[in-house]
Order: sequence, then C-alpha cells, then structure tokens
Amino acid sequence: MPILSGHQISNSPGNGKSLGFFYDSPVNSLTAPPSIVAPLSQVPCPLIISHRYSSLRLTSSCTGVFFFLFGIMMFFDRAMLAMGNILFVVGISLFMGPKKTFSFFARKEKFRGTACFLLGVGLILAKYPLIGFFIELYGILNLFGDFFGVIIGVLGSVPVVGPYLEGPLRRITGATQQLPV
Repeated sequence: MPILSGHQISNSPGNGKSLGFFYDSPVNSLTAPPSIVAPLSQVPCPLIISHRYSSLRLTSSCTGVFFFLFGIMMFFDRAMLAMGNILFVVGISLFMGPKKTFSFFARKEKFRGTACFLLGVGLILAKYPLIGFFIELYGILNLFGDFFGVIIGVLGSVPVVGPYLEGPLRRITGATQQLPV
C-alpha cells in the first residue's frame, strides 16, 4: 500500500485547479534489524493451537458432554458413552494443549481419579457400561472436583437466583472460590 507523503496542485486546461497526491515508492524488502531477530524457540507463544481452532475446541468438548449425557439417557448406550469420552478428552487436550493435559492427568494427587476414569472407559468399551459409568463418574469427580468452587461462583453471579444457589451449594460441596490450577 503506497504511503501518501504530500500533495501537488496543478493547473490543467480542462477543469481548472485539481488536487493530486503523489506517493513514495513501496518498500521492496522487509527485514528486521538484527536485534529483533530471534530463533523460533525463543518466540513467546501463549497458545499452543492458534485461535482459529477455538470453535473446534469448544465444539469437541461440548459434543463430548452431549454424547456422554445422551448415552446415559439412552440407557447407558456403550457407543454413545465411548464417543462422549473420546470427544471430551480431545476437547480438553485442545483447550489446554497436549503437555498440560498430560501433566494434569499424571499429577500424583490426581492418580486415583485418572486411574478410575481410564478404568471406567475401559469397562465401557469392554461391554460393561453401567459399572464403567459409575467408576468413570468417580474418576471425573476426583479429577475435576476442584473446579466446583469456580462453577459455584459462576452460578452465584446469575442475576436473580444466583445468591439463593451459591450459599447452599458451597455448604454442600465445601468448595472455595480459588482456582485449582
């Protein structure tokens, strides 16, 4: 795109005075000074996956939860529960990135939840959906139970019913509003 640097007034015989702009020539090469150039490994990147995949992250997580709940409503349909589990784990890994997802599931204090979650998924795939569901539910509560304080805080900010929900839910769960991560 040309850079406008001034104007020129000319007299043309047909239409009187006209105002015309002239521009500087475009830059042919764009090179950064040596002080700015850094190796790719040193460039900060806050997101592992670019923001153009944000709808994919949300869609896969929500679809996983939908399939999981719909599998329960269809009397513990094995295929629906398995699809829900796969999509949910893929969505979580797209949100957090593969390294953070692995470190979340591999933490020492989350080992019981991870083991129960994986055992439940295995039992669902091995044609024991009812038993697998309850073991997996126990694993999910152990893995993501720390986030209940945040969820209750969001429910408490709902305009009309929020204050009525927040107090009893905090007493039942014993949750605080601090983030677990």
